[in-house]
Amino acid sequence: MTPPLVAVLGAGGLLGSAVTALLARRPGRVRAVSRRPLAMPPDALAYAPVGALADVETLTADLTEPGALGAALTGADAVVYLLTHRTPEGSWRVDPHDAHARHVNLGLLADTLTAPRCGAPRRTVVFASSLGARPDGTAYERYKLAAEDALLRASGEGVVSGVPVRLPTVFGPPAAPSAVDHGVVSAMTRRALAGKPLTLWHDGTVRRDFLYVDDAARALVAALDHAPRLGGRAWPVGSGTPIEVGTVFTAVAELVARHTGTVPVPVHTAAPADPAAADLRDVTAHDPRFRTITGWHPRVPLPTALERTVAALARPHHERTPL
Repeated sequence: MTPPLVAVLGAGGLLGSAVTALLARRPGRVRAVSRRPLAMPPDALAYAPVGALADVETLTADLTEPGALGAALTGADAVVYLLTHRTPEGSWRVDPHDAHARHVNLGLLADTLTAPRCGAPRRTVVFASSLGARPDGTAYERYKLAAEDALLRASGEGVVSGVPVRLPTVFGPPAAPSAVDHGVVSAMTRRALAGKPLTLWHDGTVRRDFLYVDDAARALVAALDHAPRLGGRAWPVGSGTPIEVGTVFTAVAELVARHTGTVPVPVHTAAPADPAAADLRDVTAHDPRFRTITGWHPRVPLPTALERTVAALARPHHERTPL
């Protein structure tokens, strides 16, 4: 019997590379789809561990091109949907009138839901959403909410088996050398490594839920495994322990100083450009029902996660090894 095929859309990102690496350790088939070529030999992911059990194929494609999405989904029994539009600078803040951003953030998800599926059962779609998804939020947050609604509607109609997973701030070192990472923790780490000060909006007391990338990847795979029981609603998933952003930035500065043998760079506060920005809201996630159903729980404490991230980014590029 042919094992099920899981297509990871957005496998070249921080979270996508971690999800793909995790799926590669299990029996089955994986199709890693990325807009940029992934660093790997022709027949396996370079960052998959020795003895990986999955049959892994890779596909380099711009899914906004005609026919590309259909090819990526051909034969797929399940999809882990991680596509998100970012600006050239790596920001998720998009112009609400940007048609391309809307297509990437929402249109491609809608196309995924209606893509042909040969045979039964219906395709499972796990969607990486955001804790900030809300109707009065930024364009990015409204897109996430609209995508959730479309997925849940299609799931209720029996078109797919859909599970939106609302994630908090995900961070960590990339699981693959080619992975793209625009996360705030890594960005601040790189600034500190360059000797630049870290700037906080407001006074740094905003509390956010930070989740290590490996734990986030395990949550998405757990959702994939338990989709029949999770269907019908969006699930907030996080550490459940919010922490002030200023505390995290200060910890990053101190860890970088420890690794480089320098004094910590200063952490400044500044008035935000947009006082209504999502960055000024406290955000946390804890839903015991997700943990009860799936058995998932975060394994990596925040201090350990920050240390791992800084240590990985502090090493010279040629010395970095896949995790």
